[in-house]
Amino acid sequence: MLALKEVSKLLQSARERYKRGLFIVEGKKPCLEALRIEGAVQCLFLTEGFAGSDDGIRLLSSCRKSSIEASVVAESSLKKVSELVTPEGVMASVSIKAIEGAFFGRYESALEKGFPMLFLENLQDPGNLGTIIRTAEAAGVSKIVLSRDSVDPFSPKVVRATMGSIFRVPLEVCESEEGFFESISERKREGFLFYAAALSGKQAYTDIIFEKKAAFMIGNEGSGLTERAVACADEAILIPMEGESESLNAGIATAVILFESKRQRGKQRGNEWKRKDK
Repeated sequence: MLALKEVSKLLQSARERYKRGLFIVEGKKPCLEALRIEGAVQCLFLTEGFAGSDDGIRLLSSCRKSSIEASVVAESSLKKVSELVTPEGVMASVSIKAIEGAFFGRYESALEKGFPMLFLENLQDPGNLGTIIRTAEAAGVSKIVLSRDSVDPFSPKVVRATMGSIFRVPLEVCESEEGFFESISERKREGFLFYAAALSGKQAYTDIIFEKKAAFMIGNEGSGLTERAVACADEAILIPMEGESESLNAGIATAVILFESKRQRGKQRGNEWKRKDK
């Protein structure tokens, strides 16, 4: 069983997370989300106060049914390792491999519906990445591919910012820079067209009719996509802006483009329904 003192290492170190194959979630809702995925939760920690609450009793019952180890600890002990200012009194260690395994069916299903892919290169801000993962779920993204040098999607700040979407959006973290570009090449061979969000873009995102097999590329918050990444794109697109602003926050730019893609998919489906009615 994972000791509570080991939780601190998993919260603070990406290397430790991947070495152990575990990450930590805090709070009632994230723990409930994780428990819905078979084999995901490895251990649950609850404070004495939370364990006696209705939510705590429900979580403990779920653990017993699934043979998951649960440990009731002192509130002061959990507060020492928690990253929250006001801990809810519950946290869980979650298997990265189990989360990735749960994605397979969802990815194939999303692709069949024409949902796009999202490639993120060298994103550094945890809040941005968490927001993008949450937005990607809402906009119907089939999968997110992250370059090696991006912030770890299983870091506590990212996990919190996803508001549970970390458990529902398929993620691929590339092991090397070449792995990222090989993933792009592989999707191109499958017929995907790539659209890079870049200041060098000549076409406004609203002037493009995105193909059914679309993949969007978003780069680093400060420097954007690398020249190599932009060169891989079939089209470099930009978001026209008023005033003196040169660029948008990466999370906002992603949302703007993804929801335009979603709007177009809805319009296309509407046209298909009209044709069927005639």
